[in-house]
Amino acid sequence: MRGHKSTLIIMALIVIVGFYFNSQEEGISIFDFNPWRGGDIELELGVPQQHRLLSGYATQNLPVVLRIVNRTDDPHILRTNAPCKNFRYVITTSEGEFVQSAGQDTKTPCTDTLTQKQLEVGEAFEELRQVPLDASRYVTGDYKLRIRYWHHEAQANIRLLAPSAPSAPAAP
Repeated sequence: MRGHKSTLIIMALIVIVGFYFNSQEEGISIFDFNPWRGGDIELELGVPQQHRLLSGYATQNLPVVLRIVNRTDDPHILRTNAPCKNFRYVITTSEGEFVQSAGQDTKTPCTDTLTQKQLEVGEAFEELRQVPLDASRYVTGDYKLRIRYWHHEAQANIRLLAPSAPSAPAAP
């Protein structure tokens, strides 16, 4: 009887792990929150697992939810000397080839101004940003998005889908 219990437990674990990886491949959830583990202050990215390219647009926005969580036992102060340099990203192919990056808006002057935000124990704050994709640089496929925000980094995988066929105009 003892051998049957351990066999059932192992089979259950295999099924659970299989369902987890299948749900990741199928894109069951709309947003994939992917924390970059490496510290007690974590940046988590929420990005669409699949994003459809649109025909006829030079720039297309990819929505990104940025979430910083304080998992320490003490309050933590986030600081930056230049708020306009606070959000940076790099996009590569799934093989690591550079595609696009951005940081400071070059049209707006950036002045050094100390900006800070205190995160209490267990507190998190979120911000929604749009990452403008230069459509001429992308084809259907898998990409990696790496973001630096408030001096913390995170990465996520994104899949760009082919543009959908234009719908036929409605009959009068």
